Formats: sequence, C-alpha cells, structure tokens
Amino acid sequence: EVRVVCWSIGGVTGPVRDLVADPEYLDVTLGPKMRFSHPVKPGYLAAAYVFFGSGAFDSSSGETPGNRTMIRYDYDGDKIDVRAGEEGVRFLFFAGKPLREPIAWGGPIVMNTQEELRQAFDEYENGTFIRKSS
Repeated sequence: EVRVVCWSIGGVTGPVRDLVADPEYLDVTLGPKMRFSHPVKPGYLAAAYVFFGSGAFDSSSGETPGNRTMIRYDYDGDKIDVRAGEEGVRFLFFAGKPLREPIAWGGPIVMNTQEELRQAFDEYENGTFIRKSS
C-alpha cells in the first residue's frame, strides 16, 4: 500500500501541492517479504524513515534497518528498491530537489542567515513571528 502525501504516483496526487522544491512524500506499507521499487528523479536527494518492521533498503547491502531508523540514499541512482522483512515494513519515503541555500539553524527555527535567525527569534519573543490571517 502506498499513500501519497505529496507528489503523484499511479494517477493519484497527494493533498500537498504546488511547492517550490518539488518534494515527494510517500507513506509505504509492505507485507512480509513484499518488494517496492520506485523511481527517483536525477539529481534529487532521497531518504526513508522506518517506523514499523524492517526491510532491505539497498539490494547490495545485507543490512535490514528496523523501527526508528533513517536511511539516507547517498548515490545518484535512478530508483530505490526495498524488500520487506519477516514482519513487513512501513516507512516514509522522502525525495526532493536540493535547494543549495545556506542554512542558519537555531533550535526549532531554520533560516538562511544568522541575521534572519536573530530577527525570527526577536519576532517570536515579541509575539509577531506567526501572524494569523483575519
């Protein structure tokens, strides 16, 4: 079973649309020993987060990552291949175009520069960081 969160697959489009970075989010559930193969656009980064069961996420590796494991794909491949373990596996698959922008990170807030980060924390402390529309 594949639930589409963001992107389109098999004629199904997820509810999250029109994002600049062209991300892809899939919620994938495989029964025991089932296989899943999915294309990855050239140049995109991809990752998977396992939150039930285990599976083989790289056919050349003997490892079977289990529950609460993040798999980061470090290759410029054209697809992912997953084989579920004995109890099956459920994972979130993420892929997207790299933004190649600077990152300034401070706790729960991520901006592009230290100045933007400082301004965001000032706005947060003043109650103006998140504005509700009327």
